[in-house]
Amino acid sequence: MGHGHHVVSTVAPWLTGVAILGLLLLITLSLWAVHRRTRGSDGLSPRERERLSAEERTILSMVRQHGGRMAQTEIIDALPGDMQDLADTINSLTVTV
Repeated sequence: MGHGHHVVSTVAPWLTGVAILGLLLLITLSLWAVHRRTRGSDGLSPRERERLSAEERTILSMVRQHGGRMAQTEIIDALPGDMQDLADTINSLTVTV
């Protein structure tokens, strides 16, 4: 006659669920922290800071800090400089970014 091995779980099922949720939360927070490190307080990534001109960085940063959408006229009104130069920079951003 063989001897069977029976394993009795002493961990409550809800505790396993809590542990899984905790692990998911930890992973989510870690990913968020990595994402935050890639964006500066101006909302730009290191790659954008490297690739874009000073004018493009200023405009992109302003748009992102505003929530992601701005009318071209709002941008032109908010920044000093020639209206046509600003419009050209904005148009170059729509192609670049």
